[in-house]
Amino acid sequence: MLYLLRASVPDRPGALGVLASAIGEAGGDIAAIDVVERSSTSAVDDILVESVDEAAARRILATVGELNGVVVEAWQPFTEGDQLGNGLDIVAALGSSGSRALTAVTRIAPAMLRARWVVIVDEVYDAAIDALKQAGGYLVDGAQKARVQDELWKNGKLNRHLIARDMPVLAESFRLPPAAAASKFLLVEETGIGKAFPLSGEKLALVLTVYRASDFRAATETVRKILDFQGRGHSMGLHTTNMTRARQLAEDLPVVRVLVNFAHTFGNGGGFDSGLEFTLTMGCGSWQKNSISENLSLKHFLNITHLVVPIPEDKPSEEDLFGPHWAWYGR
Repeated sequence: MLYLLRASVPDRPGALGVLASAIGEAGGDIAAIDVVERSSTSAVDDILVESVDEAAARRILATVGELNGVVVEAWQPFTEGDQLGNGLDIVAALGSSGSRALTAVTRIAPAMLRARWVVIVDEVYDAAIDALKQAGGYLVDGAQKARVQDELWKNGKLNRHLIARDMPVLAESFRLPPAAAASKFLLVEETGIGKAFPLSGEKLALVLTVYRASDFRAATETVRKILDFQGRGHSMGLHTTNMTRARQLAEDLPVVRVLVNFAHTFGNGGGFDSGLEFTLTMGCGSWQKNSISENLSLKHFLNITHLVVPIPEDKPSEEDLFGPHWAWYGR
């Protein structure tokens, strides 16, 4: 049985190791770890734990709850195929006509459902929202949005009773109409980013936050701000016909993976059509104090011996190394 543990851990050397050891001693196996948020004093981690049965799961949870400095924020069953961490999709320039945009967004809607939020440019915004509705989304109004936010977070923490729950449960808790209960996910329009706007962060629920941007440049800046709040180092997705934009995002934004026209969850976890290693653990580089900036795989558990013998010297000149710098700044 798989369980998703979300825990706040002191941000000091060895703290995560103590937590991992406690899980192991209680009979659990760790399948994956993903950093959700980090501050100067603590880190919030999502940990995928395998337990032999429910009794062992209760024992693991009790053991973790007794650790000094560790705060359990969530403990929920985890379905294989779900994904840890931060998903992200941007819909940009899907087509000049509304009908083309509608077709494209309908096609990629399943990918969006694995994301925390989506940024849509003005050119295709209305068509994209209509397409998301057709794909099963329910767009909440202002009053409903307030109830969603008030119920999804309690005392500044995600409500563990609503994490990974079906739409009928969410609709009842949010006091939404039957149409919402019959939908597949909620669409919540937002403009703010940061701690004062929790919908801009991780939700672990069938709630997709929607941002509107005037153009691609504005969309990029919105994405940057959200990543700075929660998500630096992890990944983002772009649905577009313009590869120049994809390269621009890969060069400019602080993420390890930029997935282009992929179902985000499946592309992120590796595949024969992406070139990424199959994994449930995504390295996030120094942005999240990780030692790797790629998908964790078998090679990271191998010791490699390098047999070193003399070879013909291939030494660059100082001009080769520093020429561009000298030309710009002088010697």
